[in-house]
Formats: sequence, structure tokens, C-alpha cells
Amino acid sequence: MNRVCGLFAAVLVGVFMWSGDARAAEPLTLHLDEGFLGRPVSLSLFDSTLTIRWSAAGLRSPVDLTVRPDVSGTTTVYDVRWSDQEAIGDGVAITMAACASDAWTACEILQESPDGWTPLTNGKIRGNARIRLGITRSDFMRRGLASWYRYKNCRCAASPDFPKGSRVRVTSVRSGKTTVVRINDWGPERDKHPERAIDLDAAVFAEFAPLGAGVIAVTVEPVAPGEPGYGEADRPVKPVPKSARKKTAKQPS
Repeated sequence: MNRVCGLFAAVLVGVFMWSGDARAAEPLTLHLDEGFLGRPVSLSLFDSTLTIRWSAAGLRSPVDLTVRPDVSGTTTVYDVRWSDQEAIGDGVAITMAACASDAWTACEILQESPDGWTPLTNGKIRGNARIRLGITRSDFMRRGLASWYRYKNCRCAASPDFPKGSRVRVTSVRSGKTTVVRINDWGPERDKHPERAIDLDAAVFAEFAPLGAGVIAVTVEPVAPGEPGYGEADRPVKPVPKSARKKTAKQPS
């Protein structure tokens, strides 16, 4: 078993990297002493296939962290154990090397529970956990093209997947820019445009790209009441000037 005392890592840069192939690795135990408290820390483990990080309020007291990789076929399950679960503060965020996905599936971190493997809530664990990557299929298009429609000058959009009143986060694949919109209409027609995920109000589209671009590649995720960004859909948009409308290329049909 590997055991590491890492005060210097937190004091110097707040980032601790531990190399080694998870498939062949023994359990790794880290003693997180006072140097890991009161500051954001990121632990990059097993050649960066697993990253564990927390905010300044993430740990309340020194604790030992043990991570045991369990390889079965092509899947690696990480068993994460804390010597004192009460030492965890506002939760510990987990990221893992991505697996392949498509427009209708998502590569998610799953946590073992009495009900089986379920998506990790808010990407955080708050105690001992067994976690792995998994592919889940959605009933909405997660990745595709966003077009724009007539000028209503609201932070809204049309979707064939979500009912009116829903709020979704739209993120540009190219720039990473993101916003939350309210669904107020139906469309685009999937039988005619199978590659389109959502239609944005022209004013929202203009925040991502010139209207003349016609379409942009985006990802789409639902936002539930109480989740970060839910109220963003109520923010006003900057109306598209009439001069910009005249110069705009014809919207793809």
C-alpha cells in the first residue's frame, strides 16, 4: 500500500499529483494534514484518471484518504474511504477521465447506492463512496446544433424535448460560453432537422455568434428550480438592432 504525507503540496501550489496506472495500482493512502485545510486543493491521482478536489471549506480536520482502484473488464471502480467522515465539510468534488458519448448519451460519474449505480449528485461525495464512469441515455438531445428564430427579445428558446416553462443550460461547444434559457415554444422539427438540439431566440443566439452564422454547435442540459443558474433565464437580453437584422443571412430552413 502506498502512503503519502503531503503537507508541502498544499502549501506550495494546492495541487497534488500521483502517477501510476489504476489498473495495476495498489490502494493509495494520503495523510491530509493541516496544510490541506482552509484552502482549495486538487488531488490528481492515477495519471489524472481521477481528480478529487475541495474548496477552502472542504475539510474540517486532518484525515486519511484511501483510494482503492478495482478493475473489472474495461471498467474501473474507485473505492474512496475517509478515516473520519466527519472531517468532510461542504463536499468533495470528483472528476474522471471522460468516456465516449454521443448526442443522446452522457458520460457520467456514477455512485453505488442501495438502488444500484446512480449519477453523482452535483458531482460531489460527502463521505465514503464507490464511484465509476458510466454511459446513460437521455430522453433529450444533449449535443447538436442550435439555430435561431424570430425576434421575441427574451432569454428563451424552442425545444422539441422539454415542455414550455422548462429551463435549460445552453453551452457553446466552440467557446464554452453558456447561458440559461426558458422554453417558450416547440421546435425545431426533428424529422426535418435531426441534427438540431434547440432553437434560440435571435437575441440569445447573438450572444454566442453573429446571426449570419445560422447555426452553432451546443450542448443542452436541464436546470431544475434551486439549481445554480436557474434564475439566469429571467435576465434581460440585448435586443438585436434592426441594422443587424437587415445584414443577416437567411436563416437555414
